[in-house]
Amino acid sequence: MKALSLKQPWVELVIQGKKTIELRKWNTSFRGEFYVHASKNPDEKAMQQELSLEAIDNSIELKSNYRDAYYLKGQLLKKAGKIEEARKSFLYILQNLDPNDQESKKELQ
Repeated sequence: MKALSLKQPWVELVIQGKKTIELRKWNTSFRGEFYVHASKNPDEKAMQQELSLEAIDNSIELKSNYRDAYYLKGQLLKKAGKIEEARKSFLYILQNLDPNDQESKKELQ
């Protein structure tokens, strides 16, 4: 059976079904089941981002109208290149918490 070697946290995200696309420098026609291998050295920067986002999500669960948590989440997602997810955080602030939030409006421009 084929295997795909990835660094953490990517392995965990693949297993959870949150990461469904993997880009490599080479083409493959392979489709089907495969093993996922966690390499020895994790992607430290990505691990910190995932832990930070998890902590923010936990804060939001405790206090759903926590504007600063949504704003920080949007900033982290934007920095990680997840622009559409970041937009959702800023839009949530405008649609559900404060339609006049100038910082969120600026982020969406």
